[in-house]
Amino acid sequence: MNNYSRMLRKTAALSLAVALLTASAPAFGAAPILNTAAASVAQGIPLRPAAAQIGATVTWDEATRTATVTLGDSKLVLFIAEGRAQLNGQPFEIGEPLHVVKHQTHIPADLLARAFNEAGQQDAASRLAAALLAGDTASAYATLSPAMKQAIGSAQQLGTMWGGFEQYLGKPEQELGRETTSNSVHTNTAITYKSAKTAFVFTIRVDKDGLVDDFNLVPSVPSKYQKPDYDQGNYTQQEIKLGDGSMALPGTLTLPKGTGPFPAVVLVHGSGPHDRDSSIGSAKVFRDLAVGLASQQIAVLQYDKVTYEHTVKMSSNQKITIQEETVQDALAAVQLLANTPGIDSSRIYVAGHSQGGFAVPLIVEADRSGSIAGSIILSAPAGRFQDLLAEQQQELLARLKQLKLPAETIAAQEQSLQFWQSAVDVINDRQYSTDKLPAQFPLQPAYWWYALRDYKAAETAASQKGRLLVLQGENDWQVPLKELTAWKDALKDRTDVTFKSYPNVNHLLAEYKGLSVGSEYYEPANVSFQLIQDMAAFINNSSDTSK
Repeated sequence: MNNYSRMLRKTAALSLAVALLTASAPAFGAAPILNTAAASVAQGIPLRPAAAQIGATVTWDEATRTATVTLGDSKLVLFIAEGRAQLNGQPFEIGEPLHVVKHQTHIPADLLARAFNEAGQQDAASRLAAALLAGDTASAYATLSPAMKQAIGSAQQLGTMWGGFEQYLGKPEQELGRETTSNSVHTNTAITYKSAKTAFVFTIRVDKDGLVDDFNLVPSVPSKYQKPDYDQGNYTQQEIKLGDGSMALPGTLTLPKGTGPFPAVVLVHGSGPHDRDSSIGSAKVFRDLAVGLASQQIAVLQYDKVTYEHTVKMSSNQKITIQEETVQDALAAVQLLANTPGIDSSRIYVAGHSQGGFAVPLIVEADRSGSIAGSIILSAPAGRFQDLLAEQQQELLARLKQLKLPAETIAAQEQSLQFWQSAVDVINDRQYSTDKLPAQFPLQPAYWWYALRDYKAAETAASQKGRLLVLQGENDWQVPLKELTAWKDALKDRTDVTFKSYPNVNHLLAEYKGLSVGSEYYEPANVSFQLIQDMAAFINNSSDTSK
C-alpha cells in the first residue's frame, strides 16, 4: 500500500516551499477572460469578425494554410487543412470542425472564448511561478483563489513554503518543459524543473475565474505505460464533474458501446494523492480496470482524488479523516451514476483498491439510500490500518533478504521498519486520542490516525449485508496474502461473500512472475484480465468466481 502517511509527509513538504519549482518561468501578458459567444456551433461563425470583436488580430499563411489569432501574448494557430489547433504551442481541442465558406474560415462559436480563457489561466500559473522566483510573495499570493488564501494563510507563509522547498529539494537549474491541460474543474499547467538533486513536476491548478486554486509537486518519473491488449476501443469516455464548490473533482465516465442501461462501478483510490487513472510508476490501475470492464459491458466512473486535485487545501486541514479523504466522494460518485442516463441505477457497485478497499465497509455503512448494489475489495487490509504499516515493512524486508540484495539495501529497510514500528507503537498507545494528540508525531496530521485507530475493516463488514467480492494478489508485499485469510475468518458467517486470490498478481493487480518488491512498478504492466473478468462475472452475477 502507498501509505497515507508518506503522502502527508510529501504534501507537508509541498506546503512548506512552493518556490523551489518556480525558476525559469517566463511571465506572459495577461489575456482577457471572455464570455462565450451566442451562435450556432454547428454552422460556426466567421473568424475575422469574431476576432476583431475581442480585439484580436488574424494573420493568414497561404503556404501552410494556417490562421494565427493573436491576443496579447497568446497565439491560437488554426491548421485549417488538418482540422487541428495549437494554443501557445500546445495542442488545443477545437470541438466542432472548422469550415471554409466563400474563402472565409468559420469556427465554432465558443472557440475563441475557450482558447483565450485557457490562455488567461495559463497566465495565472506563469505569474505565480515568476513571482515566487523573484521573491515577490505578495504578488504570488495575489494570484491565489480565496480558498487557497485561506489554506495558506498569508504571503509570508507562502514565502516560508518557498524557502522550505529550496532547502528540501535544491534550487532548480533550468525549466525542462511545460504542458497545459484542462479538466472540468481546473486548467493545469505542469512545469518540469531540474535541480542539482533531481527533477520535479510543479503542477499549478487554475480555476474558472483565472485564479490559482491549488498546486502540487511530484518527482518527475517518466511513465512507460502501455495500453493492455484488452483495450479495443469499444467504449466512449466523457469528462464529468463530481460535486460543486471549492472542492469539486474532475473525472471520467467510461461507457461501453452498445445499448444500455449498463451496470456501473465507482473506483475508489488507495492511499496517497491519486489521479483518476491511479497512475503509479508505469501502471495505470484504474484506467485498465475502466477499459477492461467496459469491454464486458460495464460502465466505470473514475475521478481525481481530493488529495490530488486539492493538495494544499486538503493538507491544511489538520482534522481530516478518511471520511473527507475517501468516503464522501465515493458516495457522491454513486449518486452521480444513479442520476446518469444510460446507467442501470439498480446495479451500481463500488470497487476499492488498497486503502480504498479498506474504506469499502465505511462507504457501505454510509450509504443510507441503499444505492450500492454490491461492493468489491481489491488487495485491502482486513484489520487496523496502522498495524499493516509494520506488517508490510516486515514482509518487504523478508523479500529483500530472499532476493539476497546488497547489505546496504537490507540495512536501509531494517531502518525503515524500525521507524514505522515506532510510529505504530505511538498510534496504539492508549494515552493518546483525537482529544490528546502526541507532540512531535512524525505522521501528520496525527488526527487522521487517531480518528481511524480502532476501525477494523473486516470487523465492520462482518455485520453488513450485500453482495461482496474480495480479491487478493498472492505476490503482494504491501497487503500480504494473510490479510485475505483475515477477511475469510471475519466474514465466515456471511453467505453473500466471494473470495479469490491470484498466484502471480502484485499490489498493482498485475501479473509478475518474479518476487514483487515494488521495483517492477516502473516497468510496463497491466491489470490482470482474469481479475477483470472475475469482477465482471460478479457484477453480472453470471458465475461463481470463488476457488
